[in-house]
Amino acid sequence: MLEIPGEGFFVVGYNDSLSFDINGQPLLDYYQGIIVKLDYNGDTIKTFQLGNKDTIYTYLYGSNSDDSFRTAVLSDDGNILVGGETQSYNATNYYDYDLWLLKFDPDLNLIFNKQFSLPDSQIVVGFAQGRKNRFGGLVLPGNQQNFSGSIYQFNLSSFDSLGNLIFHQAILPLFNGSLFGVTETSDRGYICVGQKCNFCFLSDLSPIVIKTDSLGNVDWYQILPYSGDINTAYDVVNTQDGNYVYTWGNVVLAPGAQHKVWKMHFTKIDLSGNEIWTKEYGYSFDYLQRIKELPNGNLMLTGWFRDTLAFSKQAMLTVCTNNGDTLWSRKFSGDPVGNIKCMDGGFTSDGGFILTGETYCCNFTPNLGWTSSLWVLKTDSLGLITSVINLPKPELNLTSLSAPYPNPTSNKCTITTLIPPGDNYMSGSDYYILVFDLLGRQLEKIKITYGLIQTILDFSMYENGEYVIALSINGFNAGTKKVIKE
Repeated sequence: MLEIPGEGFFVVGYNDSLSFDINGQPLLDYYQGIIVKLDYNGDTIKTFQLGNKDTIYTYLYGSNSDDSFRTAVLSDDGNILVGGETQSYNATNYYDYDLWLLKFDPDLNLIFNKQFSLPDSQIVVGFAQGRKNRFGGLVLPGNQQNFSGSIYQFNLSSFDSLGNLIFHQAILPLFNGSLFGVTETSDRGYICVGQKCNFCFLSDLSPIVIKTDSLGNVDWYQILPYSGDINTAYDVVNTQDGNYVYTWGNVVLAPGAQHKVWKMHFTKIDLSGNEIWTKEYGYSFDYLQRIKELPNGNLMLTGWFRDTLAFSKQAMLTVCTNNGDTLWSRKFSGDPVGNIKCMDGGFTSDGGFILTGETYCCNFTPNLGWTSSLWVLKTDSLGLITSVINLPKPELNLTSLSAPYPNPTSNKCTITTLIPPGDNYMSGSDYYILVFDLLGRQLEKIKITYGLIQTILDFSMYENGEYVIALSINGFNAGTKKVIKE
C-alpha cells in the first residue's frame, strides 16, 4: 500500500482467477500479479493484472504459472516500483520462481517488466516487506532453494530505480530460513529480520536479525532465544534517532490455557545490534505485523489479530511513541464470516491511516465457499474509520455529539449523545466515548448505549490543557469535540 499525493492510493498483491469444469467444480488456481489504483474515497480508478496462461512454464509443465506482486515503493522519479515473484518467464523446474520487478507510472501504464533468475533455483519473496534503497530502487528480502539440495537460504536482492541488479546475496548459507523485513542502515548496509528454521518439518523456528554491508555480506546476526515452535520476526524500520525497530513474536502456552498464542513484541536496537528497549503489546492466535515510522517519530503497527475462542481474524492498528509506549490500539472486524487479514498499512497525507488486505465478506463461490476480496479501510488520525471497502457503514448523519459543558472545566463536564434505535445501530453495534490528549494518547474508553444519553467525564486527574472527545460507532468517527481543562 502506498499513496501518491494528488493521485490516490495504490494496492499491490495477487489475484487467484480460478478455472471450473462443466459441473462447476474448481480446477486450477491461476495467480496473477495485480495493482489497483483507488481515489481518496476508496473507489477503484484502474486495475492492472499481469499473468499469462501461455507461458514457458505452461508449455513445459502443463500447469498455470504463479505470478504475484508482493511489495511496492515510490521511486525518485515519481513512478511505482513493484517487486514480487513469477514462474512465467524463465522456468527451468516445476518449482521454479524468479524475482520479478516492474515499474508503473501513476496511471498504471507499464514502464518495464524485468526478471532475475538463478539457474536451478527457486527465489521466493512471499510475505516479505521490501523497502526503498538509496538508489531510488527496491531492496527485497526472501529465501531461495537450489534444487540439487533441500536447504532454504536467506537471500537479499537490491535493484536500482531502472530495475538493474545491484546485488543478489545468499546470506548465512549454512542456515535454513526466510527473511520477511529489511531496512537500509546509516552505513549503507541493511538490517534484515525473519525466521531461522531449526527443524523445518517440525515447525521449529527462531526469530533472527541480520546486519549486512552494502553488498549483502554479513556483519553480524542475532538469533533470539526462542525455539520449538513458529517464532518469527516480521518487519524492521529505521527511526529518526538513528536506530532500528523490528517486530517479532514468540509462541507460549499459558498454564491452564487450551491454545498456544503468539506474544507480540517490538524491539529497538542500535546499528551494532545492542538492545535499547523491548515492548510487549498483546497476543494473538496468529499474526502478521508490519511497522512504519510516522513523520512525528511515532510508530505504527499493522497486521491482524486472531482470538483464541472464535478464531476470527480482525485487522489491527496500533500507534506508539518513539519509546514504544502505546498511544492507542484499534481492532477492526465486521466481516460476516470473521476473517479479515490486514497485510499492510500506511500514514496518509491528510494525517490519517490506511489499511489493506483481504476479506471473505462478499464472494461466495459454489462448490468452493467464501473466497476473498480486496479490503481497504481508511481512518482519521485517531484511528476512527472514515471509509471502508466491503464493510457496511452506519448512518452517521442521524447521530449527534453535543458540545461539552462546562467548557472550560476544572473538574467534570457533561456531554450528550444521540444515537437513534434501528437496525443500523442495534445489531451487534458498539458505541464508545473516547478521550484523547493532544499527544494522541487515548485516556478513556467509555461504553454507552443508543438513545439520548448524558455522560459525565472526569478530568480532575489530568493536567491542564486541551483534550479531544470522540464518539465512535462501530469504529467510525461519528463526531469530535474539544474541551479545555484549567
